[in-house]
Formats: sequence, structure tokens, C-alpha cells
Amino acid sequence: MNAKGGNSVFTDQDSYYGSASEIKWLVIRFTVSGILVSVLWLSLFVAGLLVDSSYYRAAISFKFAGLNDWILAIITFTFSNVVLLAFTSGLLGGISSKLHYTKGFEIARKEYEEANSFQIENPFLSAFRGMFVFIAILFMQYVSSFADLGAISKIPDEEKKSTEIKFEKLFSTIAENDTNTVFLREVRSKMDKLMASGNIVEPDTSLINRIIMFKADLRELSRKDTLNDIEKEKKKYKESRIKAMRGTIKVPSNSDFSGIGLTSFSYFKFAVIVSFLAFMCGYDPSLFKVLIGKVLTKPGITDPPEDAKNKKLTSSGKELKS
Repeated sequence: MNAKGGNSVFTDQDSYYGSASEIKWLVIRFTVSGILVSVLWLSLFVAGLLVDSSYYRAAISFKFAGLNDWILAIITFTFSNVVLLAFTSGLLGGISSKLHYTKGFEIARKEYEEANSFQIENPFLSAFRGMFVFIAILFMQYVSSFADLGAISKIPDEEKKSTEIKFEKLFSTIAENDTNTVFLREVRSKMDKLMASGNIVEPDTSLINRIIMFKADLRELSRKDTLNDIEKEKKKYKESRIKAMRGTIKVPSNSDFSGIGLTSFSYFKFAVIVSFLAFMCGYDPSLFKVLIGKVLTKPGITDPPEDAKNKKLTSSGKELKS
């Protein structure tokens, strides 16, 4: 940067992002942002892998959910969780891309002007582009019946096995106290139908009403500036009872997406695939295009060399001379 007559004159070799102190601040800001986004991605991934969203979705379905339930349902529900993973992956790809293609923000003005727009764009644009990778994968699943997602409407195997064990214990208890063969046969038949349909025992409406009543009582207590010892104990009791009762409630079978359940391993594969593609699309869309081209190309089929394309063969296989 040269100063002439008090005015700054820029050359093609000057850094686009300004002085050394400005560049240093940008590098620190983007590095810290990349670390925070990586931690956010890992937190979302672990939440989607380990936390059962039905605990929060049931509260929403039965209309006793609070703001906390809505937030945690969005974070842990498979579809919304993977959308967030795709967004953060695309954002991380955009941050990495900008740091790489700007050479740590030391890129010269001429190089900056010649760079492709996606290499130096705002990382949030990369994040939104990465998010749409999820929609593209859902589209491909719809048209090709992707195996892992094809079973997404079925109850997970672990839950089926757990329910079968509970039903068998219940049937054994009934059989010990009642020797009526006809009655036992009817009970067995109903249990088998429930298991076959996937409609496990619906929650008791009285239980839902008690939760709603307890939550109303807690709201009344929260309006008071101070609580005496009895009221404090009452608050703790109601909170513990709500937590215990909510643990037994599942999403009603007649609601949308009630039966969705990916196994942990299927979710792991699904989330990793979406995140990888979203990162690649955020980092450099041209790499994403190359990858898709390789995936869609049939194995064993390669283009012939240019000189082979230009050769003319006779029926016996000999090359014709021009």
C-alpha cells in the first residue's frame, strides 16, 4: 500500500483484507468460529444418537409441552436433528473454504477478483447450501427406496423386543392367577394383534390429565415471590411426579410420525452421510459434483481414448486407412 498526496493507492499485490492486524483478527475470529461450530455439530450428533425424542414429542402431542420440550424435540427428532447437522456441516465447510482459498486472508486483490464466488463467499451461504443436501437425499430416498430409510416408519427392533418381553411377563402373571383356557387364549390373541399392528398400549388419559393439573399448580407456585417450606416440598414432589409419569407416555399411534424410529446404527450412518456431503458442498460444490458423477457412473464403463474414438474399423476388426 502506497500513500501519495495523502490518498491511499492500492496495487494488485496488496492484501485484499487490509493490514496485518486486521488479517490476524479475521484468522482468530474464523478459527474460534470453526471450533465452536465443530463442538455444536458434535453436541447435536450425540443428542440425536442417544436422546429419545418421543419423550418430548409426546408432551407436544398431548398439549402439555413447554418451551423446553419444543426446543429439545427439534434438537433430538431425527429429521430436524439431521437438518441442523447439515446446516452446521455446511457452515464448517464454508469457514474452512474461506480460510483455505484466501490463504489465511492474505490473498492479493488480483487473486481475490479471479477466485470463484463460492470459494470466498459468506460461510452462511455455504451453510444454507449444505442444508439442502438433506432435502436432496430425502428426494433420492423417495425415488429409489434407500434401504436404511425405507424402514423408517417401523418400530425399532430394540423397542419391539422390549415390548415382547413385557407382554410375555404380563401374560405369565395372568396365567398364574387364572386357569381359564378360553380367557387366556383371548388375551394371547389380543396381545399378538397389538404386536403385529405396532400399536402398543395407549397412555391413560387420566395420567395426561394429572400431568396437566400438576403443571398448572407449578405455574401458580412460580408466580409467588417467595415460597414457604411446605410449598417448596410440594413443588419438588410435583416436579418429580411429572417426570416419572412422562417417562411412561409414548407418542399416540394416531399422530403423524408416531412410528418413526431409526436404530442407533442407521441414524449413525444417515447423519454421517448427510454431514459429509453437506460439508463437501459447503467447502467446494465442484467436489460434490465430481463425487456425484462418480457415484452415478456404472462401474466397468470408461470412455475410450480420443485416438480410439477416431479410428474406423472394418467388419473384420482391421483399421481403415484414410
